[in-house]
Amino acid sequence: MAGTLLTEAPATSQTMAPVSRFRAAAETLSQSTIVDPMIEARAAAHIAAMAEDPARVRAGLRACPDARSRLAYLDAFFAGGSRAFDASAFQSEAISMLAATTPDDRAARIEREMLRIESEGEMATVNWGTLNPADLIWRPFVWSPETAADRLARSSDAIRRSLLSIAIGEKRPRIMASVLASLAGEPTDFEAAVLACELDGLIRGPAVIQELVQRRATDALVRLTAIRPEVLALPGVRISAAACIARDRPDDAIRLLGGENNLSRLPSNAQSSVRKGLAEGLRRDPDPERWRSEIMQAGQADDRLEALLGLEAMHRDATTNEMADPDRTFEEIDSFRTLGEGRVVSAMENGLIDRDDAIAALGDLFRTGRYELAYTFLQPNTTEPTRAADQWLPTRIGLMGEALANADASPDAWIPLIDSMSRLDRLDGQVAALRAIQASYQRIHGDEDLPQDVRLTLDNALLEIALD
Repeated sequence: MAGTLLTEAPATSQTMAPVSRFRAAAETLSQSTIVDPMIEARAAAHIAAMAEDPARVRAGLRACPDARSRLAYLDAFFAGGSRAFDASAFQSEAISMLAATTPDDRAARIEREMLRIESEGEMATVNWGTLNPADLIWRPFVWSPETAADRLARSSDAIRRSLLSIAIGEKRPRIMASVLASLAGEPTDFEAAVLACELDGLIRGPAVIQELVQRRATDALVRLTAIRPEVLALPGVRISAAACIARDRPDDAIRLLGGENNLSRLPSNAQSSVRKGLAEGLRRDPDPERWRSEIMQAGQADDRLEALLGLEAMHRDATTNEMADPDRTFEEIDSFRTLGEGRVVSAMENGLIDRDDAIAALGDLFRTGRYELAYTFLQPNTTEPTRAADQWLPTRIGLMGEALANADASPDAWIPLIDSMSRLDRLDGQVAALRAIQASYQRIHGDEDLPQDVRLTLDNALLEIALD
């Protein structure tokens, strides 16, 4: 792990409530000697979230030594839980905290300048102040919903014209995509902006397409490819655009590829990408077999598993969040071990899997007694049991814990989650896992004391970490 523990595994009280026991374990781990301020910041944020003490949260932010660690702290605090969250609201709150602590940090400065520009209204010349092109395309967090350019492009024609005029070099396609995405519902203005972007050639046009894909700007993609089909000259760009469009407008995606026959002739990886998009686009179809049919035609097992994890529970009844027949969830699957270690985290970051949808789907496994299958989610066969799993395992532990809570599982069902913590080498990963376990366990079992087998598993996991 990152340092050597200064204390042994905690000798927790036999009567300590679960919330205190898990937090005490995290506090003990945090006494490690840490040499990386980013790891220390993330771990401190997770512990502050476990304590649910606003004063501690603010103090932890003030203790961060530099701008990078402050962003890492806020990232872990706001996005480090297991359930879905409002990215716009969380980013706004994070930047407000940052502005109150260190107003000169980049994110706070950019927000301040944007508010000023937005308040000035329609002006002939935009005063960009301290903002530069790099600021306009920067995202403070992986989960940031948009860039400064995306937000400002929705403000006025003058700002859009100014954005296009200052876009230079490799930043130009990103800023162009911001402007085009903001005008997707205005056909005349959109066409004028396309002309201003000068998308001739095989570099700028495809680059703008990829930026629109990243924004999931479906309407802008459909409109741009209809006006300037030459931007799809590169096969990979056409596939990427079709896969994105398929998530919202399946028929348009098929037309973009020239029909179903052309889709069937694509290489396996390309075809899987499009079919996963089509499956999502068909998820609301009255025929429940249409989306499943698309997934089953995806070429690789890990592609199918990733898609099913994101789609099994999508668009469920908003009041019950349950399917009529939970036995059908993952009915084709006998193991999750082929789902590669980084696939879930990557799909969540790219907006392909919603956390709450994945939790609901996994919860069906526990509700229907398929515990053994569910626990394979923690054991991808692409990793060695002794290899560190800090990049992906805390996320899976969190999803599984919330799924157990949804299924009203007994306390001992959390034992495999706690036991898997021994694979975590870094302090921030260990504390993130404890945060996830505490949140899900407390949600269903409240302040009940931990049963002896759960308590011993937690103590043994901490001891293994200390001795590693």
